[in-house]
Amino acid sequence: MARPNKIGLDYFPLDVDIFEDEKISAISGEFGIKGEITVIKLLCAIYRNGYFILWNDLLKFKLLRNLPGISSELIESIVNRLVLWEFFDKALFDSVKVLTSKGIQKRYFEASKRRKAAGDLPYLLTDEVCGCVDKDIHSSADGIKGTRSNVSGCGVNVHNNSSSGDINVNKNPTKKIKEKESNNTSSNEEDINISSFSKEECDSLPQTPSPPPADPVPEKIPFQEIADMWNATCTILPKVTRITEKRKLKIPIRIKEMGGWEKARPILETIFRKVSQSKFLNGDNNRGWTCYFDWIFENGSNWVKIHEGNYDNVRPRSIEQRSSIDIGGLSQRQTNFYNFLRENGAFLLNMPLFPTDEEIGNLNSIPKPELREIVREINNKTYLLNGRTSIYETIMEIRSKRHGT
Repeated sequence: MARPNKIGLDYFPLDVDIFEDEKISAISGEFGIKGEITVIKLLCAIYRNGYFILWNDLLKFKLLRNLPGISSELIESIVNRLVLWEFFDKALFDSVKVLTSKGIQKRYFEASKRRKAAGDLPYLLTDEVCGCVDKDIHSSADGIKGTRSNVSGCGVNVHNNSSSGDINVNKNPTKKIKEKESNNTSSNEEDINISSFSKEECDSLPQTPSPPPADPVPEKIPFQEIADMWNATCTILPKVTRITEKRKLKIPIRIKEMGGWEKARPILETIFRKVSQSKFLNGDNNRGWTCYFDWIFENGSNWVKIHEGNYDNVRPRSIEQRSSIDIGGLSQRQTNFYNFLRENGAFLLNMPLFPTDEEIGNLNSIPKPELREIVREINNKTYLLNGRTSIYETIMEIRSKRHGT
């Protein structure tokens, strides 16, 4: 029984400067070494399969088994970035979830040129296909026939010769071709009988799709204008003194996410203004951390959170506006505690759940100076109120953290 034809590769060429490539550098900058390892794992999976692979849950979870510390969401983000930056062909990914590229296909066909070509070659992006020399199978959108035979530059496939012994793999047909050219005699693949494929077999192969349109001219980004905008707005935060290469790489990515420079300009103005006004981003947090220019452009989520108001200050409401607390319906114990909060931590009265008599009894068991100190801390660090609804639970949580319980 004949052994089936091998499709994938056992090894593939890897450029020693791959990590200096702009797209890989961007992946490394955003995702670190996890992003670099994921890229190599994806390339291994593609070449093991041939020159493309379908991106689906089966492949994703198979890769995650050998990628400890990388979540399903993270690997999805990495793949989406690789597609966005055209490391993989975007049109094929968006239409059929196929991971491949012209470069991957060229390297695959170069590595497999000594094999007998398969009959079905889907998702082709290059006309450099090994094993078929009939020029009619490579057509472009304008109807002009291609003339390239295969990636080896030589029509002889040494593993796919006839048994007649007429072909010597050490003889190169190039000499004969040049002799014909020097005699002003036109030559083409049909004159050189060096393929084991019949025209019918070649005709059965899928037509190579027309090449994708050329990439648009990259948008010119006014880096210095962005830096000046930051320096003029966020006056108490670290200044931007120069535009580094890393910034030149990160900023255009974020600008593209915002929809281009014309749309990004007002968005950045809003972001910088919100940063300058946010107490949290200016150091009013439990770590004393402050926002800085590069943090905004570090990834695709930081600028979105600022723009959507996640770091906006909590605004206090007047006593009359706090409709969630019915002052007339409070017990004597609750009224006393309400007055205590008005004096020491009015911000807490913005929370919808006022303590019950039983909860106030538990709070009264805390030494008065300590309780007052906790309430004032919460009042001064309003970010502690974010996402919380219960006054009692907030106070007890802060006290537990203080005592390490």
